[in-house]
Amino acid sequence: MSWMDKPTILKSINKNCYYVFADESGDIKGMKSAIKKYLKGDILRDRDSTFVLTSVFISPACLKALYVTFKSIKEKYLGQVIPFHANEVEKHSGIYKDLHPVSYQNMIREIDDEVRKCRYVVQATAFNKWDYITKYDVRDLNDASKIICSIYKKHFRRVEAMLDDFGKDATMVIEESSDPKMDKMVLNVFKKLKSRGVLHHLNGLYFTRKSADMYPAGTELADFVSESMFHIFTHPKCLISLRKTYKIKNTIHRDILVFNDLIKKPAMESKPSRTAA
Repeated sequence: MSWMDKPTILKSINKNCYYVFADESGDIKGMKSAIKKYLKGDILRDRDSTFVLTSVFISPACLKALYVTFKSIKEKYLGQVIPFHANEVEKHSGIYKDLHPVSYQNMIREIDDEVRKCRYVVQATAFNKWDYITKYDVRDLNDASKIICSIYKKHFRRVEAMLDDFGKDATMVIEESSDPKMDKMVLNVFKKLKSRGVLHHLNGLYFTRKSADMYPAGTELADFVSESMFHIFTHPKCLISLRKTYKIKNTIHRDILVFNDLIKKPAMESKPSRTAA
């Protein structure tokens, strides 16, 4: 069965090929809930409002190295080979809660040292649900899916542009969400761009899950990077600092984008944003 027929779980990795591994941080599925809160006059916390879609373009050599080093670290500190989960690693929860503080710190340091050696490029698309809804006075719940599709469409285009810069073709692998409808919607966005001839370097789109027989080390890397990006964009003053640092109009950096595109006109008009708690 082709990956285009339905969201397809990746079954194997060709360690001689290039991949782009993507992971989400934050809940974009809660877009409708955010609109409902806005209509009620409620607010969203910064953490609940933040969503970051992060893609990591990784070389075959780096991917091969990650499989070896991550496996070694897991066996050394956990006594078993299971997928890293960035959120649990950071919170010292789950299987990591039983680690002695010194062992835990050493494990983090070893992960950081190994990742630092890797050659990879990051594309991050950040989105603040509350800022967007209040800025454009979004009131139609049906706009939620349109906004989500626009975010992924923009991100796929940016990844394609990055691959074009490097002159490389790659397969994209995304962490499966908890909502099959969401994954199907993402796949349809990708397929539509592919059918229009927009995506030349992205060969296909597969999904992965931590419970699968094969879980890519590249997805674990994307998970760590996405978790870090989420913390940056959850901070209320991060955009001010980044814009001041990079001094580039509209985009913070060629590899970091805050999605703020108007999805339809003239129904949605810009209005001053309200401050979330």
